[in-house]
Amino acid sequence: MGGPPPVAPEPPHPGGSPGQAAPSAAPADGQTLAGFIYSFQDEPGGQHWVLLEGENLVGRAETSVKCQVPVAHGTTSTRHAQIICNGGQISVMDMKSTNGTYVNGRRIDPNVPTPLNDGDKVRFGGYTVYILPARNKS
Repeated sequence: MGGPPPVAPEPPHPGGSPGQAAPSAAPADGQTLAGFIYSFQDEPGGQHWVLLEGENLVGRAETSVKCQVPVAHGTTSTRHAQIICNGGQISVMDMKSTNGTYVNGRRIDPNVPTPLNDGDKVRFGGYTVYILPARNKS
């Protein structure tokens, strides 16, 4: 019964692939947590991104453009969409992306904010995520 001990698998990398910077799990000073988006499409353990109050840019991760939601998928445009969080309301707006943005299977019009609800399925090109708004403590 010799041999080296078993090696535990590397834990999943929330928000990206190994070697890719993961997003912050907590808002920076003065920023308000508005929700999360999450996906199990390319990572078996899943990945998530924090949504903060205001505009959250969704774009391709492999570019020099700073995105709040960097997506490592070839069908996602550099500046694909905005997720807008305002006072508990979350909406998505396609930014004239090449492969479109879809909400629950329906392609949305560019430059028109579309309201989102808890559990909505949003697709950026061919990459699918789900919406999870933050809950206020009462």
